Amino acid sequence: FGALAPARQEALVSALAEGSLDCPVILDTLPIEALLAGFYAQAPEAPRHWYQVLHEGETVGALLLAPRSNAEWELQLMGLVPAWRGRGLGRALVDEARRLALEGRATTLALTVDAANAPACRVYARAGFEVEREQQLWAWCLPRAQDRQGADF
Repeated sequence: FGALAPARQEALVSALAEGSLDCPVILDTLPIEALLAGFYAQAPEAPRHWYQVLHEGETVGALLLAPRSNAEWELQLMGLVPAWRGRGLGRALVDEARRLALEGRATTLALTVDAANAPACRVYARAGFEVEREQQLWAWCLPRAQDRQGADF
């Protein structure tokens, strides 16, 4: 796990979004810059806890954590680039997120995952996470400029 420099964030998160099962409609609609801006807005200090995942000398994923308080941290984003999915690295990422949160003195580590993302749900369940609540997500956004041909807004 290495520090995730701001210049690298956008490219890596974009690679993670490719073929992701977590809210694919949102990922297809929302530009990566907006996604990252949302993460920053939720927890401006969080990027101190954003990491690139290195395996065999290659960047294979990212782990984005956000301290919400002294006691509660959130796993904002965890993912692997497509070529490294399905190789058992997900559990190692969850274990590292837990270790980092404990090191930061957190007593709770929360996350949100799309219920349709069965592989991620399995990883979290096997790591001991329990469903606290289920919610329906509605996301609204204006079309990107290139999609707005002739629009008056």
